[in-house]
Amino acid sequence: MDDDPLAMDPKTSVRDAASAMQARGVGGLLVFDGGRMTGILTERDILTKVVAAGRDTTQTTVGDIMTPDPITIPADHDILEALRVMRAHGIRHLPVVGGGRLRGMVTERAISRQAPELLQIAGDWNTITNGHDGSSSSVRPLALVGGVCETCGNEADDLVDVGDLMVCEECAETVRETTEDEVQSPVLG
Repeated sequence: MDDDPLAMDPKTSVRDAASAMQARGVGGLLVFDGGRMTGILTERDILTKVVAAGRDTTQTTVGDIMTPDPITIPADHDILEALRVMRAHGIRHLPVVGGGRLRGMVTERAISRQAPELLQIAGDWNTITNGHDGSSSSVRPLALVGGVCETCGNEADDLVDVGDLMVCEECAETVRETTEDEVQSPVLG
């Protein structure tokens, strides 16, 4: 868990938020208004609600595109429960709360870096609990992660990490092309 997640005011421009996310090397931030967590903003929100929609990053605010009232998990829950919550809701960023305050944020990417075998266990458990017999033929390989595509929103068994997004194979090429175009001509630049 990141015990010091990036936080922004809802009036912050998307451009400034994206720059701060890039500087910190994170794919999401929490939105606070008057000391209260009111939302979450992810790379997917910026990509789908601003870049793809052709909106101005300097005029669009974090509050305009954030996901309000984010799903949270209590600090005393284990990491497998966090993965179950993320999979059940199709999210990759999960704020951690305890004692009436924010404790941090856990991400699927951080889990995969620290303990990739946990993603395999969670995927295997998902396969088993969704009616499969649990034999080795029904267990998904470690390299394939199932969940919700961060571009099209469809459920997929074979998400791939492209440009800090977990996307289905159908969207992967588009995201790769968009990422290459942004490197050549930055949208937020």
